[in-house]
Amino acid sequence: MHDTGYKDLLSNKEVFLKLLRSFIHEDWVQEIDENNLEYINKSFILHDYSKKEADVIYKLNIKNSSVFFYCLLELQSSVDFQIPIRLLYYMTALWQEVIKNTKREELESKEFRLPAIVPLVLYNGKADWTAVPQFRDVLEGSELFGKHVLNFNYILFDVNRYTEKQLLEISNLISSIFFLDQNVNAKKELMEKLYKLGDALRRFNNKEKRLFIRWLRWILRPRIKKEYLDEFDKILDENSEIEVTKMVSNLGTAFENFMEQSYQEGQDKGKIETQKEIARKLLVLGIDLEKVAEATGLELAILKELAPTKH
Repeated sequence: MHDTGYKDLLSNKEVFLKLLRSFIHEDWVQEIDENNLEYINKSFILHDYSKKEADVIYKLNIKNSSVFFYCLLELQSSVDFQIPIRLLYYMTALWQEVIKNTKREELESKEFRLPAIVPLVLYNGKADWTAVPQFRDVLEGSELFGKHVLNFNYILFDVNRYTEKQLLEISNLISSIFFLDQNVNAKKELMEKLYKLGDALRRFNNKEKRLFIRWLRWILRPRIKKEYLDEFDKILDENSEIEVTKMVSNLGTAFENFMEQSYQEGQDKGKIETQKEIARKLLVLGIDLEKVAEATGLELAILKELAPTKH
């Protein structure tokens, strides 16, 4: 679900460029010509003959030059120890596509060059990212051969390792989403984080507002009970004229009500399960049903179902 939400978000070239400029501190990032940023929606036939789609691919151009290159981004919610190999598969498939679409005379020219591909990984899992950072680390005995074996490093965006201070200082759409995603399962913390993002949310333009709301709906809607879905959809309407901070305030009120009821239901269910466990132990000891009902508060019909079967 998160991978799909991020892919939808980062398919917007303005958001993708903000990702690069906010979290990659390299000179070439600032030289990207945003007018020549092109999203590539492409599936590849990989080595195992399976048709797979790389998560996000962009063709980019360096300002005032003819140099173009690709950024290939993989989205991960768990640690993938095969990521350098998988990235290589996608990179070679992309180069094959370039070669296939290049005229033969150009391919045979001394000046022909393949475009550079910068591999990126966006990881939002809670566990530390422990996959090796470069391709040569998956090659047996690579230290023996030094520069003579293939190698590349991928750039890692590790969502849960950025600090609150870092993300709030960047204060744009992608940093705001990273900030929320760090505790997306904790409902109270999620609302507290939304309120902390007030200044950033007020600066969103209409497009950013729509993208933010769409992402929020995408990750939260599956967690909302059916009876609350209509109310939830009315509050988080990406086409609404309501200011996004007001929308968050409305969401907070509704979400708190939802939480309180859900929490109470959870408490009640937990209490009943505890009472049932006590009842089972008492019934095994042969204590009368009426006395067990009095001790646990459970109905006789429930106790009869819990009573051990007599052989």
